[in-house]
Amino acid sequence: YPDQQDWFDIFRTGDGNNFDKWSNKQYDDLVKQADSTTDQKKRDDLYLQAHKILVTDAPVAFMYQRLTFGLRKPYVAGIVSTSLDDWPGDLYVSKIYITTH
Repeated sequence: YPDQQDWFDIFRTGDGNNFDKWSNKQYDDLVKQADSTTDQKKRDDLYLQAHKILVTDAPVAFMYQRLTFGLRKPYVAGIVSTSLDDWPGDLYVSKIYITTH
C-alpha cells in the first residue's frame, strides 16, 4: 500500500526487516507517534522529522532502480499498473539494502 508507514517501520529498533540492526530511540519514538496518529498533517511532520534522522545517520545506502523486470505469458491481459502501487502489474520486486556496519 502506498503509505509512508510502510517504509519507516523497517528501520525501527528490533524490526525484523532492520537487517543492519541500526537503532535510534528518537527515530523510533517519532515513527511510533506517526504510526498511531490519524491527523495527516501531524503524521507527515513526524515522518519528516524521522526522515531527517534516518538520512543523517545513514545506516544504509539508499538505492533506487526505476526498472522492473518480470515475465508474463503473452495471453495474460488486463494488468494495469498505476503510480500508486508497485503491484499488481509487477510480478517481482527486488529491494536491496547495503549496511554500513
